[in-house]
Amino acid sequence: MANTKLETHWLPPKVDPQQVKNLAEQLRVPPIIGQILLNRGINSFDKAKEFFRPNLQYLHDPFLMMDMEKAVERLAVAIKQKQRIVIYG
Repeated sequence: MANTKLETHWLPPKVDPQQVKNLAEQLRVPPIIGQILLNRGINSFDKAKEFFRPNLQYLHDPFLMMDMEKAVERLAVAIKQKQRIVIYG
């Protein structure tokens, strides 16, 4: 069997270098951090502040996720019965 090597080449989205520089300077972070933030759609000081200092009021209601009520009920049973709990994800 032949030994094959797969190579992965990451292609980050193209962003305006001036925008990277401006955001990095505003946040006092290296330009690569500015680029990563811009790649994630975080394009302002205020959005970056929300990203780095999250607040519970900005989180979505976890019960909007499918079967969350079932999961909570199952966890409650496991806790009452002193079962081991493993959560993946």
